[in-house]
Amino acid sequence: MCDRYYERRQKNNMAAKRSREAHKRNIETLERTAMQLEQENRYYTAQNRLLRAQVEHYQELLARPPMSVSRLKEELENAR
Repeated sequence: MCDRYYERRQKNNMAAKRSREAHKRNIETLERTAMQLEQENRYYTAQNRLLRAQVEHYQELLARPPMSVSRLKEELENAR
């Protein structure tokens, strides 16, 4: 009975260790994913800011009175 108890305890200890290690790996994976998503979020936020500025610029151009084609091309080139 004593040997069986210690054998079961050892099996349980090993199972608990495997479980802790798996949990730790899952946490590490989640942390890496979170860091990657935060980096992507910063990139897309910057892209969004840039695109909104471009939209605002083009809306301002469209709100102006009509101009010649050559003047319009010049304005568009300066916007880039």
